[in-house]
Parts: sequence; C-alpha cells; structure tokens
Amino acid sequence: MNKIIIFIFVLITAVSGQFSLTLTWDPNPADDNVEFYRIYRSVGNMESFVKIDSTVHPDTLYCDSDSMMYNTIYAYFLDAINFAGLYSDHSDTVWITVLDDTSLPAVLSIFDLILTADYSVKIIWRTESEINNSDWYIQRRQDGYLFEDIVSVPGQGSTSTATDYEYIDSQVVSGLTYIYRLKSVDYNGAEGFFPEKSITIDVLNINRYDSLDELVYYPNPALNYVNLKVPEAGKYNILIYNVLGQEVFSGQYWSFAGASIQLHIGSLPSGAYIIKLIFENRSKARRLIIQK
Repeated sequence: MNKIIIFIFVLITAVSGQFSLTLTWDPNPADDNVEFYRIYRSVGNMESFVKIDSTVHPDTLYCDSDSMMYNTIYAYFLDAINFAGLYSDHSDTVWITVLDDTSLPAVLSIFDLILTADYSVKIIWRTESEINNSDWYIQRRQDGYLFEDIVSVPGQGSTSTATDYEYIDSQVVSGLTYIYRLKSVDYNGAEGFFPEKSITIDVLNINRYDSLDELVYYPNPALNYVNLKVPEAGKYNILIYNVLGQEVFSGQYWSFAGASIQLHIGSLPSGAYIIKLIFENRSKARRLIIQK
C-alpha cells in the first residue's frame, strides 16, 4: 500500500482562548481498497506515540481538540488499513507548536512545503495582515542540528491586505529530512517565530507532484464568496469544514483548466474554515477565513 501524505492546519477557536488542530491528508489511490485510517499522536516529544482515533475512508479530515495546550509540541502520523487487513507504511511525521504570543508582527494563515519536480523545496506562506514587519527569514535544520537562516525576504511593513510569499530552496539532498520555520523581524529588531514543518526529499516519489498544489483561491479573508482557480479541466467536489471538523458546505462543479469556480458562502458565520477540493482520486485542502 502507498504511503500517506499528511498536511496540518492550525485553527484557533474563539472559545475561551482554546484551539484545535485539524489534520487533512491525501487519500491512498482507490485500487488500494482502503477501509480506514488510524491517527497517532505524541505530546511533548517525538518518541511516545499513541493511537488517538480512526476515520473511515474516504474521510480524510480529523479535528484534534482534546485538552490542547499552547507552547506544547504536538506530533502526528497516520497509516491506512485495507479490507484485506494489509497496513500501509505510516505517513511522514508532522509536528507543530502553537505559540501563545499575540505580539507576533503577522497573522500567518498558510505555511506549506512542496517537493518540486527538480528535487527542490518550494516554501509558500500567506499572511492575512502584518504590523511593522520588516523582514522574513526562512530557517532550516536537520534532526539534531540548530536552525540556520537560509534567506531573507522583505516584509510588507504594516498592511491589512493578504500577501502571498514563496521561495525555492534548491540546496537539499535526496533522502534527507529537512525542518523549516519562519522568523519575522519588526522595525525595532524584535523577532517572532512561527510553527515548524518538515519534508523528506524522497526522489522515488517525485511523481507525487500534483497540479492541485497550484490551486489559487481568493479573497481570503472572504465575506460572501470565494473564487477557486483550478489547474485542470473536469469535475470537482468541494467541501468546507468548520473548526470542529463538521461539514458546512458541499457542491459539485465542472470547470475548464485555469477557470475560476465561485463559491457563495454568505450564509456561513465569521471564523476559520478548511476548504477541501477533490478531483479524481486526489484532494487538496486550504485554510479560509470568513470575516463579516
């Protein structure tokens, strides 16, 4: 069975300062006959994992809200089981720390790592607003090593407009796992650090590059509608989930390559959501903010 690809999104709820972590992952191909997925978690370290739940295929979304704590490392991996009782290799491990720090100079809504066709790492991130943000620094490390700055990118100063950034790191080696994080520096020299993400340079699976990685959606934050510019022609199933993992919107759309699908979301209240787009046997998820 194929290895699972896992992504992680952090959704901060507005209830007494609590937050939840929503995991979403690419489903294994249909010919694997997957029955269900098992979710494992470690709290505070990367050594002791326990199974916390399972989801029935094709459900590839899980919301973890069990006594979550700020400034604590949460690590996750998944595996899949098919109807014949065969197990997949477990996914790469992802980990994240949610900082209880309202002084950070930017509101970060997307931070993702993509393995490109030439074996480089594309780092993408999106801010919803920035305050006195002078520069970004992309930091990288391997297990057992300290973070090092690899490049600086100018910030936007102070803005309430969403900004998209990207950088391609070609100085990576096949077979190794790299850990990345963002550091922001304001005009006074104060530094802020954002949660980490990891990626393995697995050239054997380079064909996993997916055109859906290039999905563009706007505006974000949204009010009454959001546009999704899709990369391929065909039928798309689009789902939206709230911070509790509950489905609050669904629809099927046919589109041409490069065209935009407009979703009318005026009935949804303000908050953080996950948009999940399913095309053929592939899926991608992105974070959406609705502000009324």
